Amino acid sequence: MVAALMWINAAFDFPSYTGPISNHFAGLHGGDFSWALGIVVGAGVYWALAGRRVRQEAAQTTSA
Repeated sequence: MVAALMWINAAFDFPSYTGPISNHFAGLHGGDFSWALGIVVGAGVYWALAGRRVRQEAAQTTSA
C-alpha cells in the first residue's frame, strides 16, 4: 500500500501512468488510481474463481 501511495500523483514525473479517465475529471488531476482498480478487479476475480468453493467450505465447517 505504501508503494502505491508513492505513485498517487504519477502525472508529475511519469505521465504514462495516467489515462484518459484520470485526465478527463478535474478532481483527479491526472492521478494514478490503478491501486483502487486493482483492489476491485482482484476482488472480482477472487469472487468468480473461489466464491462458490469458499461458501461450501464455510457451510461444512459451521455444520460440523
